[in-house]
Amino acid sequence: MTARSALLVLIVASVGCAPADFSVDPVRDEDSLQRPTAADSNVAASPPTSRRSVSAGRTPLVVLGSALPDLGVPMGRRGGGWPWVLVVASLRCPCFRDAAPRLAELETRFRARSVPFVFLYADARDQQEEIPQFHAQCGFQGAAIIDGSRTAARRLGEPRACEVLAVDADGVLRYRGAIDMGRPGEPVRAVLVEALDAMIAGTTVLTPSTSVRGCPLPR
Repeated sequence: MTARSALLVLIVASVGCAPADFSVDPVRDEDSLQRPTAADSNVAASPPTSRRSVSAGRTPLVVLGSALPDLGVPMGRRGGGWPWVLVVASLRCPCFRDAAPRLAELETRFRARSVPFVFLYADARDQQEEIPQFHAQCGFQGAAIIDGSRTAARRLGEPRACEVLAVDADGVLRYRGAIDMGRPGEPVRAVLVEALDAMIAGTTVLTPSTSVRGCPLPR
């Protein structure tokens, strides 16, 4: 391995798929990005958000067991009387790219049970014109929400790529965490599936939160 290759490996290990600890930051007064343009009918762009409006509209942080607050972006088709899933997405996160086939599989499975998936792209590194093509290539069927102003990301407490949030039919957040859990060589526990099965059955979600091995999103 050359010195340059070793450096690249070190960089990826340092800023890539690290586990989140679910500590949340207060909403920050940051300059918003310009409003992106939706490239197709399944891609929604967030409205522009000024420094003043972010400061004045501080939304309560997302709390498990409470109603999911307004995230400040058009969320597309959601549950309509059924649970739904919000997926934090990123083109640049290797963890998310690795997880994309699994997410597409779960989306297809639960779409047949009237549970839609919505994908929130809030990574400032992503080229917004690339998102529709990436979304389609992954086989995702749910809406792609481009959070260009990062309003939703701030109101969610700065989530990581690969993080999923499951919301019940009443709009209450019942699960937040990883798609699956498991160490190499050990059986994988499908924690998102467990949560959705419980929500559909109207029973308690036994594991309402987990750590997330995903990429922190640049602010």
